[in-house]
Amino acid sequence: MSGSPIASELRLRSITPAAELRSVFKPFGARQTLNIENMNIAFVEQKMLPGIGTYYDNISRMLAKQGNRIWLMSSTPKDADDYGKDGVRFVHVPSCRSAVPFTAQIRWDWRVARLLREIEVEHGLDVVEFSSYLPEGLVYVYSRRQAAVCIRVHEWKNRVGLRRIWRDTADAIREILCWLQMARADLILPVSAAIHDDCIPYMGSDRQARKIFTVRPGYDLDLLAPTPDPPPAYRALEGRRIILFVGRITEAKGTYNLIDAFRNEIAPRFGDTALVLVGVPENSDRLRSALSGAASNVIHLDNVQSQELPAFYSHAYVFVGPSRQEGFGAVFVEALACGVPVISVAKGGPLEIVMPEETGILCPDNSPSSIAEALERLLSDRDLRDRMAGAARASVVDRFGLDRVASELMEKYREVVARRDRRRGHFRRPAPMASRIE
Repeated sequence: MSGSPIASELRLRSITPAAELRSVFKPFGARQTLNIENMNIAFVEQKMLPGIGTYYDNISRMLAKQGNRIWLMSSTPKDADDYGKDGVRFVHVPSCRSAVPFTAQIRWDWRVARLLREIEVEHGLDVVEFSSYLPEGLVYVYSRRQAAVCIRVHEWKNRVGLRRIWRDTADAIREILCWLQMARADLILPVSAAIHDDCIPYMGSDRQARKIFTVRPGYDLDLLAPTPDPPPAYRALEGRRIILFVGRITEAKGTYNLIDAFRNEIAPRFGDTALVLVGVPENSDRLRSALSGAASNVIHLDNVQSQELPAFYSHAYVFVGPSRQEGFGAVFVEALACGVPVISVAKGGPLEIVMPEETGILCPDNSPSSIAEALERLLSDRDLRDRMAGAARASVVDRFGLDRVASELMEKYREVVARRDRRRGHFRRPAPMASRIE
């Protein structure tokens, strides 16, 4: 952190566990009252993975430009100077290592909570938003915090029973910790209607259900736009119609079903096609086995940067994301924004993104036969594909732009902060706050 703009304010000191405990749970100092139109907001995402990491990058910069003070915390290293110029203070909190299960996660949570408390004392905090992949806010939500806590939920949640605890103890404990932080939070923000409907029974009470609101992710559609030139990786595939997959290569994402459909049914019938897989495999041996003996019309790339993806999308014939169960699916928005029709499964997030028969095809399931049938339709009917491609970008511009999500997000933030202030006897004075961070 020594080279970051925040180094003079926050330092990862070597302190004893007892001192660290006192720093998290000590009473906070005098509250710095701000105009409710402008807020001090911290986003915490342990790993800035593609998708949710891109969202936090974009939304933090957008809210900073609107006059809010923004902190972004992650264990993923970033160029702090790049954030400083956009008004976002990036705080790198390195991952902890431990041979004892869960200890490393709790230690990381503890360090984040301590840094948030330091920001509270020095600057004041109105809102802290955590991701729900891991119980990242567990320590902070149970501390004597001053900020409202929001939990963004972008994965399916399952209630924990005795059978699950017996079969998969580690996963059950993780889910319990996630539930505890969500129960203590002031606002729960599922990324889609499907996740919203899943969160209500998961939280299990009307009181908890009243704080659940759907706010879909937003994207910088100036960056996600058709590009004139294809990526260098496509040069070897010149003249072929490219079927593109982007995401983690796993069974759950349907990647291997797509490979089977392409190799067994599509490639033999359509000799001018190629399958391009972009993503890191969960199991390298599994992918190597699936691609064994594959011809030059199947390519796997695992080192593509997010800023390169628009070129991959723009020059593909069709994008296929046959996930077994997708909470939202940022890749579908990205593909449509770049003017590419989408094939996915009629379940979860894709139902809210893809317009069936207008911007893509939604299969009844992610079996190889269903994927092959949808691909055959688009490969056999160029007019259908072009019509869907022509409608793709317009279908997402109004629904998933950053302006829209920033407006919805700030509306919910103001409501929850005002409600929390009323409960605690605080009142805002209409004093303006500096719109930029010096």
